[in-house]
Amino acid sequence: MTNSDQIHDLQHLDWSDLRTAYLVGEMQTLTRAARRLGVHRSTLMRQITSLEKALGLKVFERGLKGYKPTPFGKELIDLAGEAARRFEQLTPNTSRAKPSPAGVLKIAAPPELSYLISSVLPKLSGKFPTLWFSFMTLQDYKSTKPEDVDLVFSVGDSASTNAPTVCLATVPQSLFASPKYLRSFGVPRAIADYSNHKFVHRFSSDDATRIDAWLNKAVSAENIIFRSKSRLAVYSAIENGLGIGACLEPIALRKKGLVQICDPQDDWKTSIWATFKSAPERDPRTHAVISALEKRLRT
Repeated sequence: MTNSDQIHDLQHLDWSDLRTAYLVGEMQTLTRAARRLGVHRSTLMRQITSLEKALGLKVFERGLKGYKPTPFGKELIDLAGEAARRFEQLTPNTSRAKPSPAGVLKIAAPPELSYLISSVLPKLSGKFPTLWFSFMTLQDYKSTKPEDVDLVFSVGDSASTNAPTVCLATVPQSLFASPKYLRSFGVPRAIADYSNHKFVHRFSSDDATRIDAWLNKAVSAENIIFRSKSRLAVYSAIENGLGIGACLEPIALRKKGLVQICDPQDDWKTSIWATFKSAPERDPRTHAVISALEKRLRT
């Protein structure tokens, strides 16, 4: 079978893999394509590898300057681009009724995201009375078959999985304290003041972020009076006035009374990811929750 014949025999291929190849070919790098799609680079790498395995041919040559299409890849990308343009032309004229979200949506997430996730559910429950929710922590999820969970959230790097994954938002982190703590110790005005304050902090972990590393350097060990692997435990300690600590801004700013201590640095930002069993456009339950959370994170 020639390259051209193989290009025209596309029925066995996954359209999402072809769309990924088209975008990577257009943008020449995984990073730019991942940003365009709102997914992690590793997701695109897996899709391209899957496509090349299905075709039995190389689509890209990997190099220091990015992903350069092979001659075969160029033909494939041109064809995928034409298909994408035709789909876009058809979309405005499509008026199919979308099914209403119904049934039980099984969600797994880190405990610290439970507050954020549950904040959008009452409105969805009122709008869709036959939609119910089941929530478990990521620790519980590890003892569950992945196919038994519909939607998995994570903070930091995206989960290592072949399932569809999207970045919901890249969010700032900063230092926060409770009014109770500030009444007793005041507000630190500069890093030099930190020696007169108490801090709560996470132990080093696989999902440690740059603000965690920054705190380890900026604050003496004797000033960190509470440590935990759990972000939720650290957040609780901050709320109860035990000390100053790092918190995701979308969560901290919705908790009553927490006061931001310093301006966030750009490299303190981290990402909130969603991994789903079925892509949102195929599952109205997932689509409803993802859309509500994206809107909440923008406000």
